[in-house]
Amino acid sequence: MNKNRVRIILAIVAVVLSVICLAINYIFDPFIEQVQRYPSYLGLETGSYKIDSATILQALDNGDANVFRLELSTPEAPISNERFSWKQADYTRIISALNKYVWNDTLDDWKVYTLQFDTECNENPTGFEFAHFYYFKTIFIHGQAIYAGRGFEVNPKYGYVEWGSGPNYPHPILGWKSVKRNKIEITAEQALKLAEESGGRLARLSVQNKCSIGVNIFGDTGWQIYINDEGVGWLYHAEINPFTGKINLYP
Repeated sequence: MNKNRVRIILAIVAVVLSVICLAINYIFDPFIEQVQRYPSYLGLETGSYKIDSATILQALDNGDANVFRLELSTPEAPISNERFSWKQADYTRIISALNKYVWNDTLDDWKVYTLQFDTECNENPTGFEFAHFYYFKTIFIHGQAIYAGRGFEVNPKYGYVEWGSGPNYPHPILGWKSVKRNKIEITAEQALKLAEESGGRLARLSVQNKCSIGVNIFGDTGWQIYINDEGVGWLYHAEINPFTGKINLYP
């Protein structure tokens, strides 16, 4: 092969690589300057509805989707003294119904960015009093890949749900990590039970249950379980593999 031919081939390769780099840069725009690069809780456009926490799950079981009433502002005080112990599946059903009510579509083709559950400490924590979910998916605007997002919050003790969307977020070349919701074997309440059996119970009893419990999963991490006492800080932190249940305790 003569030198001229080699130069031509190298020049063609350089041009092709340049075109590929320009295409990637245009589609994903990894250096775009935007104020927000990751979700900010619910989003910019938000709304809220009242729910009847005592009847909503049964109503959804009966196929009644008319369970949301317009809420001009979220309640400042609890509307119920009942202790709620809703499970991950309960919150998922409500959020699916809320999404259908607001956008008239499903979340089947959306990925999960985070699932967050909270409850006050009590003698037998088996569920949760609050949940926050955030979903995302890739969309294209003017040939550029970006992320659209939707956030949801359900608070049965205060009797309301909230939804949010926007802004659109820049799409990194490698993309965001997502929670593999269809492959998870350990639910949030099962993770809570495992944590209880692995030091969580002793941690909350050390402050006479004057604490709160958070069970969260984000991206491709495991379930993060926190027990927090406002006066002391973190009393307990563990990570639980959502596929195997293996637990890792942190000091």
